[in-house]
Amino acid sequence: MSVLDEAMKYIKGGISLVPVGTDGLKQPASSVLPPGENGKPSWNPLRSRLPTDAEAGRWWGGPSPAGLAAVCGAASGNLEVIDFDNQCADIFPRWMAAVEEQAPELLLRVAVVDSPRPGVHVWLRCAG
Repeated sequence: MSVLDEAMKYIKGGISLVPVGTDGLKQPASSVLPPGENGKPSWNPLRSRLPTDAEAGRWWGGPSPAGLAAVCGAASGNLEVIDFDNQCADIFPRWMAAVEEQAPELLLRVAVVDSPRPGVHVWLRCAG
């Protein structure tokens, strides 16, 4: 499956995305971003809307596609992401055990995604 195919799945699921560099630094790929209020490239417009099909095609459809980063908050249906990078192998299992103790079966309703650094992201949507 291509990066564009993956991006379109997220967008169709109501998640706004930002193109990021593929160097692992998680920085927006500013050279391809839409213009912000000052006319300079910015990911701010994607805080309130989903990428268009044309933008998705430009960012993720070519031979060297950008990476994908989700925009949390209202633009993505109140998406929140908990990021476990540092000491993930130790901290994440303890976090899961604590959550299961406090809210049994909650972990069945969240998405757990491997991150580019060795790590894990927990994706969930919150009310309002």
